[in-house]
Amino acid sequence: MPDIALLILGAVLGGLVNGLSGFGYAIMALGVWLFFLPPALAGPLVVMSIIASNLQAMPRVWRHINLRHTAPFVLGGVLGVPIGVALLGVVSVLAFKVFVAVAILVFLATMLISGKHIALPAAAARFNPAIGLIGGVMGGLAGLVGVAPIIWATLLRWDKATKRGLFQSYNLSMSVLTFFILLWSGFITVELLRLAAISLPVSVLAGWVGVRIFERLGEAQFQGVIMAILGASGLSILLSLFI
Repeated sequence: MPDIALLILGAVLGGLVNGLSGFGYAIMALGVWLFFLPPALAGPLVVMSIIASNLQAMPRVWRHINLRHTAPFVLGGVLGVPIGVALLGVVSVLAFKVFVAVAILVFLATMLISGKHIALPAAAARFNPAIGLIGGVMGGLAGLVGVAPIIWATLLRWDKATKRGLFQSYNLSMSVLTFFILLWSGFITVELLRLAAISLPVSVLAGWVGVRIFERLGEAQFQGVIMAILGASGLSILLSLFI
């Protein structure tokens, strides 16, 4: 059995951030779990934990969900998830860590340069299915379904509530789809279920706390917290590349 303290730490960080923002579980948890778990275990564990964390949050964020916003992303994601899962068994530990770190850095860079200066026209929303496809691939590979949609939603200048509704519904939909594909592909093992028996309850509790923090945040605070958390997680993964 791997280090229990690190397993719990990853679940706390992932659940808290997921409850707070509706995305980001993988970004936080993998920064810890990749220190002692191979991708073939870390990825599926993230997917299962995302489902647990998101389900507990749904009753409190349901009012923010707009199916008109979510449906195009889900459509693209359904096509992308199988591609990501197909890559899971062939990606090396080093390549997997590099992928995650680059995804985080790209996200942070986009957030930093967008702000008040960069915004996409409303017509750009026609590309939502393509962004959903990218998120699906990232989700199937590493549970990183939220990275592409949050960058896109930020560039479209969607408000806090609209973003949260999209992230919550899209991430949950993609994670459920990914889980069944992983199950069919043989990635759901006894060892994984032992890890999940610890990470899922911790993720649910941490997610519950995160949702309540989210409800008290303003627009600027919401963005600031996301940037700070992702910055810390990106640095942790980069450091792990040299260990």
